[in-house]
Amino acid sequence: MKKHGFMHRVLSYICIPIFAFSLTMCSAGLETTPAPQSIPAPPPIKPPTACGFGPGDVACNFKLVDQNDTVVSLYDFSGKAIVIDFSAMWCGPCQFAASTVQATQEKYGENTFAYLTVLVDNFEGEPPTVLELQQWANHFNITAPIMSGQRDMLDPTGENGWHLNYWPTFVFIDYDMTILEYMDGWNEEILQEKIDKLVLCELKQA
Repeated sequence: MKKHGFMHRVLSYICIPIFAFSLTMCSAGLETTPAPQSIPAPPPIKPPTACGFGPGDVACNFKLVDQNDTVVSLYDFSGKAIVIDFSAMWCGPCQFAASTVQATQEKYGENTFAYLTVLVDNFEGEPPTVLELQQWANHFNITAPIMSGQRDMLDPTGENGWHLNYWPTFVFIDYDMTILEYMDGWNEEILQEKIDKLVLCELKQA
């Protein structure tokens, strides 16, 4: 697929207006204070034998292929503050969120923070290929990890998979791999505020 064709498809799906202080989302089935650049992080943590998907649980591991055709584990980023962005390529708000990914990653630095995008659907509702991940990364100028997910990772109840009812859904994970909170839909100000608190260890468990 040629790049201009991909861009046309992206633009054709951005059809949802964004209003100030509103969350934008697709159905699945404040002024912020800059955070410090250097916060000591604990050493990497091994994946646990007991894990879960809800706030207060130690996050379950996953291994997915990224835009560099490399298998990436969630626990590769243990010891950092982590945001997982579960998105779909056809979702307009997910595309707005993608436009802010790299700036957010660079704001906090790779030693402190990891912004992980998991694209679950391509434009046809299938798991994205490596080529499609690369097209997404190139279009939105993202070097942070973008991975191809599957719908069987997800569970609308949150009991047997990552809790997702809307696109995008964000998961905030503490330095010790504890899930702190989920956020449905996208609002840049609210998301940045939550990430500031996450990096500063001020985001509390729901």
